[in-house]
Amino acid sequence: DLVINVGANQGFYTCISLSKSKKVFAFEPDPLNYKYLIENIKINNWSHNVEAYPLAVSNKNGLLKLYGNSTAASLIPGWGGTSTKSYKFIPSIKLDNLIFDHITNKSILIIVDIEGAEKSMLEGAQKLLNLRIKPIWLIEISIDEHQPKDTRINPDLIKTFRTFLNNNYKAYSADKNITEIKIDQIQKIVTKKKNSLKFHNFLFLDKSYPKEVLEKLRNSLIS
Repeated sequence: DLVINVGANQGFYTCISLSKSKKVFAFEPDPLNYKYLIENIKINNWSHNVEAYPLAVSNKNGLLKLYGNSTAASLIPGWGGTSTKSYKFIPSIKLDNLIFDHITNKSILIIVDIEGAEKSMLEGAQKLLNLRIKPIWLIEISIDEHQPKDTRINPDLIKTFRTFLNNNYKAYSADKNITEIKIDQIQKIVTKKKNSLKFHNFLFLDKSYPKEVLEKLRNSLIS
């Protein structure tokens, strides 16, 4: 029923969702990305079914520093080698504050690509995590890629996965195999400081999600 695109960039996933007549909430804090996001929505005449906000999504409502620009922009200092001296202040909001009134009893897909700031975003989305009909989350989580200088493995990796597992989710690889990811795999990566996974996109699904639906999806992706 509803797609929430956090870190919408220039609108690729937002536009795909709108082309399928889905209601979309899109969030993009970088001014240039947001400009192109709005232009892409308007060019396709999809303005009636989208709410697009020039906001970062985090664990507080206020102002945060956004480092870098465009695709590499991040709330994490030093992300992807970006200078910590290059930043702009941008408004931030908790997901729970903005959209909770719109989503009761709806099926929701949440797409997240926010360059290392996933844990903070989840801290501001507790109501979403505890909905009776749990959203499906598709999230890019960098394990050892783009980390700040002298950081080998994402320091929030375990906390990010545990947030989902503690809220009755299961984690899967977002590839054609859709392989379940166990918490001991994540702990091993952190302990050994070595990335054993060959992907950085993950699906988080309600534990009760039907296995036959997952199998049907696997088969369709493989074929």
